[in-house]
Parts: sequence; structure tokens; C-alpha cells
Amino acid sequence: MQHLLQIFILYLFILKIFGDNVDENFPQYPETKQLYETYDFIIVGGGSAGCALANRLSEIENWNVLLIEAGGEENKRLMDIPGLALQNQHTYFDWCYMSEPFEEAGLSLINQSICVPRGKVLGGTSVLNHMVYHRGAPADYDRWENVFGNPGWSFDNVETYFKKLEDVAIDSPSLPDYFGKNGPLHVECAEYRSKLYPAYMAAAHEAGIKSELLLGPNQIGVECAWKTTKNGYRFSSNRAYLVPIRRRNLHLKLNSQVTKILFKGNVAIGVEFVCANQTYTIYSKKEVILSAGAINSPQLLMLSGIGPKQHLAELKIPLLKDLPVGQNLMDHVAILGLQFEINESPNVVEDKDMQLKEFLYNQTGPLSSYPAETIVFSHLSNGIPQYEDDFVTSTYEQQNHELYHFSSETWAEAFLPNNQSKGAFYIYPVLFKPKSRGSILLRDNNPFSHPRIFLNYLTHPDDISYLVMGIREILRISEQPSLQAFGTTLYKNKLRACKQYEFNSDDYWICQIRHLSTSLFHQSGTCKMGPKDNLDAVVDAELRVHGIEGLRVIDASIMPEILAGHINGPVIMIAEKGADIIKQFWANRKVG
Repeated sequence: MQHLLQIFILYLFILKIFGDNVDENFPQYPETKQLYETYDFIIVGGGSAGCALANRLSEIENWNVLLIEAGGEENKRLMDIPGLALQNQHTYFDWCYMSEPFEEAGLSLINQSICVPRGKVLGGTSVLNHMVYHRGAPADYDRWENVFGNPGWSFDNVETYFKKLEDVAIDSPSLPDYFGKNGPLHVECAEYRSKLYPAYMAAAHEAGIKSELLLGPNQIGVECAWKTTKNGYRFSSNRAYLVPIRRRNLHLKLNSQVTKILFKGNVAIGVEFVCANQTYTIYSKKEVILSAGAINSPQLLMLSGIGPKQHLAELKIPLLKDLPVGQNLMDHVAILGLQFEINESPNVVEDKDMQLKEFLYNQTGPLSSYPAETIVFSHLSNGIPQYEDDFVTSTYEQQNHELYHFSSETWAEAFLPNNQSKGAFYIYPVLFKPKSRGSILLRDNNPFSHPRIFLNYLTHPDDISYLVMGIREILRISEQPSLQAFGTTLYKNKLRACKQYEFNSDDYWICQIRHLSTSLFHQSGTCKMGPKDNLDAVVDAELRVHGIEGLRVIDASIMPEILAGHINGPVIMIAEKGADIIKQFWANRKVG
């Protein structure tokens, strides 16, 4: 693919031209040369949750912990330049999943199928994502406890784990003890600002939207985009939790795909995994923990006999436990194509080669920050914002049409050409609290087959209504004096599928929403947390799989309802809390 070649050429250029001037790659956590036959804990998946779990469980010196990751090492120079985040998709460290075609969304994408990038690398999707950090609304977690019946998951209970994971570069006298300052994960607002950043903020103020610290308890307003970056580079969960430590009781196995959970009766006793075409069996004394994410965790459960009875029977997989695994799939839906032309370039440094040199020598400039500079949270309902607007100082790059799964023809119809003589920016609305639900199903009983992903976006009519409201708010902000000072004009695209509607009418925007919808990469909910008598639940409030001993799920899949915010931080919080739940459980067993 064209963009893969571009990344490779860029990488060679960096090494050849800049040589010793390029920062060395960070020291990796060493892979284990000789595995034990048995470990106390086996963690499946070295992503955002798995890295945090491996660190915290291995704090107990007499516990042996094995972390198994399907991908390889994270590479700072190739993967961690923030401004090239989008280029990480559809590479060898992405699972490269695609959704099943459906009739409600993504209609102008090739085969009506939406790209679902997931990290296949140590650090997981925190190596692919756009690095935006949020906690979610406090009311979200209160709903987890009070509405969905999960004691211990209210915001008062989880707040301590956010503080534990955070190293927030912020000075907020009004909230002196609200944020963590010495945790593993560094969070900051990037230093680089385009010429448009003050105009974004001022225009939002002129539209009646106040500045607000959206990481704090108040969830409506505008501010900079908080990122998991440090010293100009991406700061993944791998760099936060594994790179700083070296422990004899924590073993790491890379490039190894777990294909099956092993059971003795209803007790998980180990896993099978494949590495370099050889199959290995490793046993657990205490627990197997799935942290493979909202797609791979349910896939592995179903392959191992835990899932919907009828679905497993159709694939001739022996049933161990009938549970609604793979249901309740949620995601944040984003809408592409809202582009604005301006009368000058927004970047302080315009030349692409100079931007690259500035980053390589100083780790500053446009490449030190993914272009989303400003974020608006809007429409508060029961303490929870319903949608987000992201202001991005960039054009849609023509070579990126493959990443969104558009044909070149549709891309030419829908998006502003990136060779225009003036500047441009775009804003995309994001639906925070979708009512639509999707599902994950197995394609067959082959563990190496990609699962079938039914996103089911926009199947609930309220989701469309909220996105139209989001677009109207974006247009209102764009019409304010501070942005009009740049000659800001909405680009009237030429999307043939919507040509029967008057441009800028509600009917037109509904059409564009359905045709240019895409994922914000926040899949969650497919192993829903809830009490045993809840027929939709897969795990309990201590993250144990219902009816199974020695098996927990600790990742985004346990969310009973998706959060209003980017979910990488909350996933790490789940792992921090999950680690303490496990420690307390086994401490009580020892006492007993």
C-alpha cells in the first residue's frame, strides 16, 4: 500500500540523513528467553490494560506473572511521532480489522465497511491512537454502579485509580488535589500551537461556550486537547508501565497469539498460544486474565467455549458456559467532511521538510502534536456531555483515503483538495453516548480468522439527531468573528450520494452523516460488567467471568456503558483497579 511505502521511506530518511542526531529508541522490557511451564497469573494482551496489570501484579514479589502479546516491540522513531499517528494504521502493528457492511452508516466507504484499527504491538492501541486523554464524566461511573449494579465502580471509588495512574502536567489552584502528579502515565497539553488555536478558543467563547478544564468535574466547555505525550513523543502504556521496570518475576512473550483458554471443569488452568508456527501450552496456578481488548477478548472467550450457545453450536465449538459474549458493542461515532477554507496557512512552519527537521532535532513543531488542538464538550444531560467537537488544524491528506476506506473517487467528491493555495482546517463531531449497539461474532472456529464486527452505527434515530445538533454547533462556532477574521468558509463538497438535498439543510447533513461516518476507535462493552442475574452481563463487579473460576476480563470490553470521553485513560484505570481487586482477593484467600 502506498502509505506503507511512505512510512518506510521516511524511516530510512530519518536514519540516513540524521543518524546520531536522532534520539535513541527507549530501552525495551526484555523478552523472556526461557518460559516456565506454570505461572501464578497469565495476562493475555499487552495493550493499555495488559501493560498496567503486568506492572501492578508483579509488584508482589512471590507472584510469577507472564504477559503474552501477539505483536512485537514498540519503536519510538517509527511509531511514536504524534503528527504521524494516522499513518500507524494499516501497518504490521495493526490488526487491520474491518466492520461487516451495513445499511445505516459508512455508506460511501468501500463495501460500506469501516476500518477498525487495533494495536498489535506492545502498548496495544495506545501506540495507534490519537493520544487524547480524558477520564470521562463522574456521572458515567455513578451509572456503572447505580444503574448497572456494579458496587465499587462509582466515581468516588475509581477516582483514586485515576490519580494513581496520572502524571498530569497542570497547575490548577482551584482543584489542588484533583489530579495525579506522580503516576506512570504523563498527560499534557502539547506546547505547539498553530495560528488558529487562539481563534478556535475565542470563537467558542463568542458562541457562548466557556473555557473549562474538561479533565475536571465540570464537563461542558472548550479547552486544549490533553494528550499522552512527553518530550515531543507519544507516551504509550508500554512506555508508562513496562519500560521503567525490570523484574525477575515478570516474563514477557512477544509475537505470540493465544488461541485457546484451557479449562479443567469450569476452572481456567492455562492457555495455548502460537509463536513462529509452533504451539505452546502454559498453565496458571491462580488466574488467566484477558486484556486483549473489546474485539479480541470476546473472540478468545468464544473460541474457548464461553459465549452465546446457538452461535457456538453453529460453529461446532463445545459449550462451556452460555453467556452474551460479544454483545453490547459500543463505539464513539465521528463524522468526516466538515472542512473550512481560510485565507492563509495555519502553520507557523509551512514547509514539510522543515517541519520534519524541526521535530527530529528538537522534538517540537507541528509533528510534536497530533493536529487536534481544541476540544468542545457539549449538551449536558444528567451530568454527562452528549457529544464532542474536535478542531483539527490540517486538511484531509489525499493519500489517507485508504485509511478511512474511501475510494479515490469518493474522496475527490467529498473532501477539499489538499493542494489548494490557501489554508484549511476541519472539525469533526463525535457522538459520545450512542444508543445503537453492535456485536462481535466469530467468522469460524479458526483462531486466526478475523472476527465479524457488526458496528451497527446510527441504527437508533436519536444518534442521528445528536450528530445534526453537533454539526449545527460547529457551524455556529465557525461563523464567529475570531474565525471569520481568517476568512473562514465552509467547503461545499460534491458528494454525489447527497446531491438531491439542499446543501446545509438538515436532510443534507443527515445524508452526509450516514455516508461519511467512521470510528473514533473506542470499541467497548462486549464483555459487559453486571450482576449474575443480569442476562446481558459477562463479568461481575470483580471482573470475574460468570460461572467460571480463575478467569477475569480486564479491558474496555467490561464497560457496561461507553464513557463520555476518549477511553484510553479509563481503560488503564480499569486495569489499576482490577489489579487491586486481584491482590485483595488473594490476600483474603490466604487469610482464609
